[in-house]
Amino acid sequence: MEKPLNLGKAARGRSNVVEVWNGENELVANRLHQLHSQNLTDKEITSAMQNLGLERAHYYGWPNTYTFTKAMAEMVMVESKGDLPLVIIRPTMVTSTLKDPFPGWLEGVRTVDGVLVSYAKGRLKCLAHKPEVVLNLIPADIVVNAIIGAMGMEFAEQHLDLIYHLSSSMKNPIKVSDIHDFMFTFFTKHPWRDRHGKEVQVAKLTNFSSMACFHVYMAIRFQLPLKV
Repeated sequence: MEKPLNLGKAARGRSNVVEVWNGENELVANRLHQLHSQNLTDKEITSAMQNLGLERAHYYGWPNTYTFTKAMAEMVMVESKGDLPLVIIRPTMVTSTLKDPFPGWLEGVRTVDGVLVSYAKGRLKCLAHKPEVVLNLIPADIVVNAIIGAMGMEFAEQHLDLIYHLSSSMKNPIKVSDIHDFMFTFFTKHPWRDRHGKEVQVAKLTNFSSMACFHVYMAIRFQLPLKV
């Protein structure tokens, strides 16, 4: 059974997560003060802070700030829970619901949803990807059901710290090519309507198997016309 994340070697000499947290907060505050003193624009400050976040994530062994902050959150819970039972749920990309409260329910546009909406509006024409790649998607209501079930399991297991990974890739995998087919079929039958009520006609996406091909396409399709 997998164990919750702890500081271990990633602490870089610090003894606990509170010390790490305080140290990072101090570093961020000092960096912000330094940037403001240079009279930089908000855009420049934002870019510099994003780079700092990525730098700190790499320092602790994480590929990006998303995974870094999630790891820190788990560490805080583990250190702060005391005698309370702890269940950690790690879902993959959460999408619209499968069944409850009704099929397709969605609150906000996140993760893969942005791709679907852009395609439906006729704005997304191409993607650089490998069609056979399996996407780790999980409907929101399945995640909620798993959380409820995990609470019962935690009670039955006498307060063990449990971790559950929620994904569909092993039992019911869905490939990028499947998403293409689903989008085209659905939005052909049920087209998006623009602000004027006009139906948006969609076509199958152009697929680029490498970033090199994608860059060439972008240069010819968008950059060259701007230089003419």
